[in-house]
Amino acid sequence: MATSTVRQLRVSAAQHGAYRTIGEALQAAPDDAVISIDAGEYAETLAIADRRLTLRGTGEVVLDATGSDHPVVRAHGGYLGLRELTLRGGEGSAVEMDGGELVLDRCELSAPYGPGLRVAAGATCRVTRCTVTEAQDGLVIEDAGGVFEDVRVHQVEGDGVIVRLGADPTIRNCTITACGGRGIYVYQAGRPVVEGCEISEVVEGVVVAHESAPILRRCRVHDVQGVGISFARGCAGRVEDCRLENTAGPAILVSEGAAPTVVTTDSPGCAGFAPAVGSGIHVERSRLVAHRAGGFTHEQNRRDALAAARVGHALRHELSRVAGAVLSLVCGARRGGAGNRGGGHTSL
Repeated sequence: MATSTVRQLRVSAAQHGAYRTIGEALQAAPDDAVISIDAGEYAETLAIADRRLTLRGTGEVVLDATGSDHPVVRAHGGYLGLRELTLRGGEGSAVEMDGGELVLDRCELSAPYGPGLRVAAGATCRVTRCTVTEAQDGLVIEDAGGVFEDVRVHQVEGDGVIVRLGADPTIRNCTITACGGRGIYVYQAGRPVVEGCEISEVVEGVVVAHESAPILRRCRVHDVQGVGISFARGCAGRVEDCRLENTAGPAILVSEGAAPTVVTTDSPGCAGFAPAVGSGIHVERSRLVAHRAGGFTHEQNRRDALAAARVGHALRHELSRVAGAVLSLVCGARRGGAGNRGGGHTSL
């Protein structure tokens, strides 16, 4: 029985017989090849279309597009693997993928004038153990899916993560901190599942708009200048067992015409849902259905907020007159148990 052998190519400034630039290796590589890149700094930008390739760093490998308006790596279709690389954008993104399949592992991305990573046009991604820093925005996921796990987004000028145009990624165990905008912005029918993530030191924690419906599960939102989690008109979704601390009031804002469900399983007093002192859940002209007394506090003023009271079954009648979106709060106890500098731009 015949077996196929993966073609290995090497890029090195010193090794005899190796390619001197990544672009040269890409031109020579057949599909499914692995290109190993020796430590060094490579002033190259790469455009790859409908190929199946893996680029892997061996040592400290930097692809530097400073001064270029091209993304460091732009791919369309096919399969692209990027492993153990540092990608520094100039005027463009660090990495862009339209369609196809993208795998990023243990990479560091930066792009002062663009997103660290942008995936679109039905692309499927698996991004693990990566860092995005010093970018205009961190991750931009539009009309795409896949898994983003153990990713750190830190010190970006705008939003940490943007999910839009119906994108439905799973974002798991990620840290989003020190962003100049929102931690996570979900809009234009975004449907992400966000699990076990920590969001802090941002302007607003999670913002949901334009008929989006995320699932937020076991996340921690803290030390936020504004509201922890907000849902705009027409949005739905679910907030499960999340902890909110040291946010502006209210911790969760649900606008008129929104219908999310908030679930917490910690006890006593629904400790897993922990708004900042003095804040609460703000519901504008909405009906609050209390399935079980749980120690939540709500506020009402002349603009249709709810009077401060302990939630229990008895509140159903009192609150039924308030029309609009439905916010379901379920509270229960838990159950059961050097370098090459001369590369330029390569298009394939």
